[in-house]
Amino acid sequence: MTTHTWLQMLDDQGYRLTHPLRAVVAVLVAAERTLAPTEIYDLARVAYPRLGLTTVYRSLEKLEEAGLIQRVHQPGGCHAYVAAVS
Repeated sequence: MTTHTWLQMLDDQGYRLTHPLRAVVAVLVAAERTLAPTEIYDLARVAYPRLGLTTVYRSLEKLEEAGLIQRVHQPGGCHAYVAAVS
């Protein structure tokens, strides 16, 4: 799926399409592996430098609620995220 498709799905479900959310979506759509929230934060800040880590976590919650991403538990109790749709 493309970033546009994800954003359309979010819009259809009533989510606000903010610049930070768009940056997080772009990172996750392009990802070829699971990413930890801090990795998503670092990558998304390239597109949106004012992005905060708390905003990344909130965006991940929204994307998980919308069924677009899946949480993957890692060794050591950490978690990462991967696209749930392709």
